[in-house]
Amino acid sequence: MFINNLDTNRFKHLAKRYGTPLYVYDLDEIFPTAIHKIYDHWESILIRYAVMANSTSAVLKRLQCYGVGFQANSVKECHTLRQCAVTPDRISVTTTNMSDKDLLYYKNEQVFINFNSLEEIRGFGKLHLRTSVNQRNDIGIRIEFRPSRVSGGATNCHQGKNRIGVPLQHISRALQIAAQYNLCITGIHGYAHSNCSDVTVFQELMDVAKEYAVRLPDLTTINLGGGFGIPDGRDNRSFDWDEFGKYVKSSMSPLSWRLGKRLRLEIE
Repeated sequence: MFINNLDTNRFKHLAKRYGTPLYVYDLDEIFPTAIHKIYDHWESILIRYAVMANSTSAVLKRLQCYGVGFQANSVKECHTLRQCAVTPDRISVTTTNMSDKDLLYYKNEQVFINFNSLEEIRGFGKLHLRTSVNQRNDIGIRIEFRPSRVSGGATNCHQGKNRIGVPLQHISRALQIAAQYNLCITGIHGYAHSNCSDVTVFQELMDVAKEYAVRLPDLTTINLGGGFGIPDGRDNRSFDWDEFGKYVKSSMSPLSWRLGKRLRLEIE
């Protein structure tokens, strides 16, 4: 059940009526305000909501009203978004081990896909040529990133050997494969880890993203993923969006000037 401005005196009544456990969401509080600070530093930003956080239809529909984009990790999540009338241009898919059936579904739904490897690009390219011979398809790639240090309550950090993402030294080959199958690499997607309040980790990710960006002539979008920390029982620090926003501006402004176009930043 979804209600606004919840009166706590109604909890017992709701529990009696609907049973327990009962999850109640205040839809007026569903969109965080702290993240808005980054707009003070870079206006070309799209916030994407990670569907895996909460795929309840009422939540997704409310977020859609705010004009956000969405990040899906599976066919099921993508299907849920489409059932909520989210348009394909608002959906980005980033996942692993995509089957041919998965790729065909994403292809038919016309959503944006970030690929993990050259093999995935080639597999999708073959499918693309079979179904859309004369039509260009924009795609993204996941970048390989290993933070030098981790603090701020971070979890699921990719330290040491990282099997996720296309290595920087393989970018030329990725461009060749994409061109062979009439694909165009217009986006890059990075991931550091989950629930990290350490701004320097995301600054490192931004630096790595810039190295990829200058090697991709058709790039329009840099997605730095999610994992931005929130206070919890282990670490009560909040992520400093103002500090991060300043670094974004100092990075994106010269990079956009160098590439001759204003790049869009995406965060989840």
